[in-house]
Order: sequence, then C-alpha cells, then structure tokens
Amino acid sequence: MRDADWLEPTQDTDSPRRARPLLLVLASVPWLVVIGLLVLPGRVGTTALGPTPDDPSRAEATHDEHEPGTDPEPPGEAAADDPAPDDAAPIDTALETTGPEVAASDPPGQTVTLEGRELRGRWRVEAGPEEAVALAVVAGRAWLTGVAPVLDLGLDPGTGGANGYAEHLIVEAVEHPASDALVVTLVAVMLDAEGGSPAVRRLAVPIAMTPEGPRLAGTPWDLPPPVLDRITLARETTTDEGELDAARAALLAAGLTEPDLVALHHTDGWPVIAEVATPGTDLTHELWLRRHHDGFVVAGTTLAGARTTTEQGGTAATAPDPDEPDPDLVETRP
Repeated sequence: MRDADWLEPTQDTDSPRRARPLLLVLASVPWLVVIGLLVLPGRVGTTALGPTPDDPSRAEATHDEHEPGTDPEPPGEAAADDPAPDDAAPIDTALETTGPEVAASDPPGQTVTLEGRELRGRWRVEAGPEEAVALAVVAGRAWLTGVAPVLDLGLDPGTGGANGYAEHLIVEAVEHPASDALVVTLVAVMLDAEGGSPAVRRLAVPIAMTPEGPRLAGTPWDLPPPVLDRITLARETTTDEGELDAARAALLAAGLTEPDLVALHHTDGWPVIAEVATPGTDLTHELWLRRHHDGFVVAGTTLAGARTTTEQGGTAATAPDPDEPDPDLVETRP
C-alpha cells in the first residue's frame, strides 16, 4: 500500500549540488572583508590618499572629482585610462625614526631621522697622560729658567743660562709607546733678563708612570728648535668676477667688517689667498680661503660660527650656508 508514502520525507538528489555554491559564497565573505580593509583609502596597509584634516587642498580636489550623485571610476579603470603624469612625485610612506615620535608638521614623503645623544661623565679613574704633561711643563720651565727665584727640582743647574727665563711653553707632542713611560716634547719662548734677543728652544722631558702617578724620570734634553723662516707660496692672480664676489662674501660671513679685497691668488695647493687692505693704512695682509661648494670659507673659522652675509649687507647667494654639510669632512655619525 503506497498511500502513506506522502508522509515519508522524499530525497532530493539536487540538494547537495545547490548547497555547494552557497557554502563557497559564505566562505569567501571573510576574505572580501579583509581585502576591503586593505584596499579602501584610509585603511590599514594603504597610503592615505583621501581627504585629511591637515590637507584641505586634497579634500577640495577629491570633492571636485567626485560630485554628489556621480559614481567614481573603479580603481582599475582609472589607472588604465588616466596614467599618472611623468612629473608626478612618488609618494613615500617610509619613515625612519630613532625616537618615540615624529613631528606632525613633517610633510608626507619626506624621510625624517630623530637623533639622540648620550652624555657620559668624563671623570678620571686614574692618572694618565694629562698629569704627565702638566708635570713636564713644570719640569721644563724649571730646567730652562736661571733667573731667581729658581724652582729646584734636582735637575742640573744653569741649563737655561744664568739670565734665561722661559716666558712661554707649548706642548708639541706626547710620545707614549708603552704604559710605563712617556716623553713630552715642549717648545719654549726664552727671554733674556739682560735685555738680549728672545730665543726659541725645543726640549724633551722624560716621565715615568708609577702606581702613585707620573714622576720625572730624568733630566730634559735639547732638541733642534723649529725653523722660523717664512716662505712664500707660488701663486697666480685671478680676475674672475664670480670668484672675487665669492671671496668678498666669505670675508663678510667670517665677521670681517668692511673688507677691502685687493687681489685673489690661486696656489698649487688647496689654499686660495685673499689679499686684503688693512683699514686706515696703506698696508695689506693675506688671508687663506678654502673652497666650499661654489664659494669660499675663511680658513680657521667654522661654518656654524660664521654670520650670514645678509646681516653684513652682502650677497646671500654666494655665502656658505652654516647648515650645509662640509664636503671636506667625513661623516662618521650613523
């Protein structure tokens, strides 16, 4: 009897086929959400190309391109139909920083590096070359000076002459081959108490390093004095107006008031010699310049300490910029 068959559930052979597409659609929904987060402007992993509160010009441009009631072009079609112009600047979102935060005023696309400096205490743990140099200066003066009162250090008397007086001593070098001893080289300007001509002496002072500190380890000895004769560098005078203007700007930047540049000379080496008139006289004196970018810097000065030419009434375009790195120096900072 088959009348009760309608009470039994019938098997639909097509139901598994209809369930598979539905399961695939449900399984793909989470991935569509993730892709939307990565692709939409202002989301994680994308560059903020949409309007931002800090960039009103970009907000206006976005508003003009997409008027209300119009649909923007899909990203793929816009990239294919409207390629970016050749002069469009690439957008770089990389930000290098060594600190906890970066200033909000930094423009997008600019790499910013924050630096931290560590200050360590410069305390002295034990006696070193500094104490040895100080002792050598004292010993050198005592050895050279024969004018009373004489500092008696047990050295041979009369080495500097009966009328000799060490007016000034300069440390020239410290020779330190090992930790147990060193030799300090001194240059001294000697005066004659009887009114004689001054003289220049060079001497070496032996110092021993002991557990109790540096000790004088012998009598100083004379060395050949430095040569004081002056030489003149070979030079060639230039009349280039650009170089003359750059030299005047360098003199102004160094803080020299009213510099009257008489001539500019090239040498076989790096220095460029500026001949400058001495104010109020008919005399001239020479200054050395070194090249820096397209101009000059007065040798012996620093870029950080030089005043700008605009403060002196000069031409700012030819003056060295104190903030520009010096190509003559090697950057060792990481």
